[in-house]
Amino acid sequence: MNPFPESDTDNCEKMVACFRDLKPEELTLISSGKTELTYLAGETLFKQGAFSTHVLLVMDGLVKVYLQAGRDKQLNLQLAKPGDFLAFASVFGETVHTTSAIALTDTQVCMIDKENMRQLLMNNAEFAMRITSRNFRNERQLLTVIGNITYKQMRGK
Repeated sequence: MNPFPESDTDNCEKMVACFRDLKPEELTLISSGKTELTYLAGETLFKQGAFSTHVLLVMDGLVKVYLQAGRDKQLNLQLAKPGDFLAFASVFGETVHTTSAIALTDTQVCMIDKENMRQLLMNNAEFAMRITSRNFRNERQLLTVIGNITYKQMRGK
């Protein structure tokens, strides 16, 4: 992982649609606890069971999010693309990652302090609704994955 060049910093909160309508003081809150990083293809962004301290926002690239089930088994849950949040459960008290994530392409992420994100969600209902809607779409996708796996296993019996 490499820090972004200096010219690219302070842009993550302006480049994502859900941040565009925030007030200047809300943008300052998000900016105050963020770090922008670049991961090369194949690098691990976070590992299942590791401490979760930030919410990650994918700025550029493609990230595979998966559940490690045993030594050699992975359950692919999501292909995260620009604008997607990862490790959002940390905002709600999860202290460790429940999944792992790996960069499939060179990927730029914005790591946002989970406490700052929580404060923004508590103080801005419209922003909270946009994020809740986005998370609902992700949940619906996961339910589809679970349904497909269940159906696939039933057909083999």
